[in-house]
Amino acid sequence: MVDIDAAIEYSGGTSSEGTGMVISADGLVLTNNHVIDGSESIKVTLTSSGKVYQTTVLGYDSTHDVALLQLNGASRLKAVLIATRRRSHWARRFLALGNAEGQGGGRP
Repeated sequence: MVDIDAAIEYSGGTSSEGTGMVISADGLVLTNNHVIDGSESIKVTLTSSGKVYQTTVLGYDSTHDVALLQLNGASRLKAVLIATRRRSHWARRFLALGNAEGQGGGRP
């Protein structure tokens, strides 16, 4: 999991905070488009280690509110396990974390 801090120029120099998930060992991150929309720069922090990365936006879909980021210089990261129909079953427990008001998503 990562915390995302996106500097947004059009909103008076403020930032947008959110979370994302690492989906590949080389630093692909899936997040929501509304978190990075209009950003001038994006800083991503791994919640497990505190390591900070600058990022490149690889793509986004505003209709479905998803974005794909690349952590610059990342390697050997632990990616999330994506559930499949075989791995999941009805009534299985899941946990969702967020980065409300920029307080960080990895903290209880």
